[in-house]
Amino acid sequence: MLIWNPTLLLLRLPVLLICLRESSSASDGPIHLVFDDYEETTTTPPDNKYHVTRSAGDYKICDYDLCVAQEESCQDIAAKMGCLCPGITPQTEPPHTPQVTGVSPAESGQVTVHWCAPFSFVSQYRVTVEGKEGQSHVFEGMSRNVTLAGIKVGQRVCVQAMNSAGVSSLSEESCSTYRLEKHANTPLVAGVIAGGLGFILLLTVTALILWRRKACCKGGTDNHQGLRNPSFSTDGTL
Repeated sequence: MLIWNPTLLLLRLPVLLICLRESSSASDGPIHLVFDDYEETTTTPPDNKYHVTRSAGDYKICDYDLCVAQEESCQDIAAKMGCLCPGITPQTEPPHTPQVTGVSPAESGQVTVHWCAPFSFVSQYRVTVEGKEGQSHVFEGMSRNVTLAGIKVGQRVCVQAMNSAGVSSLSEESCSTYRLEKHANTPLVAGVIAGGLGFILLLTVTALILWRRKACCKGGTDNHQGLRNPSFSTDGTL
């Protein structure tokens, strides 16, 4: 008959705990680990003391300008360079509104439209001119500017982004009115003013020359008459 001695059991308890811990470490079963309030179950112990995760600070932002025409998408650049793209909505959602940054005159009476891409997946852009909504122009998703003909001063130009999920809505940011900038007429105005001043100066110089010539001729006639002999008369008497 075995008699349990409580005192003896308490003395042997630490030894039993150490044996159980060593037995658990030597087993092939999973080990339950907790590091920095992060609970993880793994079959092998970690090499480092702390759990290591990769944060956004370990990456750099991709050199991708939303306002400049690109040859590659930001996703392709990110996969190649290991950088991060700005938050872009997926192609399953309609794109956000692009921002028109300028409508300026180009050569041969054409007009160039500039815009910045939205933070969305865009497959194409649609450019429409006020009064010609049925004749919209479609361009690839990498485009950021186009040059069009037939746009008159005062007409409104709008840009919309498109993908398989839909089309962006129109807003004040996605449209702009074509206006001639003040400095665009500066060379013409300066030329007209310079030409006018030159013409006035030419007239002034011409008038001055004619006046002096007339004055010289008049003075010569007076001097010739003043040198005549006062004792001479036409009737031959002194």
